[in-house]
Amino acid sequence: MSPQITLKNLESILAFVKLFTDKEAKLYDIQTEPLTFEPYCYSKEFDQFITSGYQENFIISFDWLSWHQEAHSFVTEE
Repeated sequence: MSPQITLKNLESILAFVKLFTDKEAKLYDIQTEPLTFEPYCYSKEFDQFITSGYQENFIISFDWLSWHQEAHSFVTEE
């Protein structure tokens, strides 16, 4: 079961509202060279928002690679 989200968690995330309302904010760049798995280069502020999402229980870590076999069974079962 996931941890509950509290008022404190909400307040921590809402502290980033200016990041998303500022029309001049540049949240990321896309790096095309060298070719990488993750082409996005996030701004410092946006990276802090992502980190806060994990710390405040809005984003749940998930090991996609270890789930690969089970996921494959959903596609191949009839």
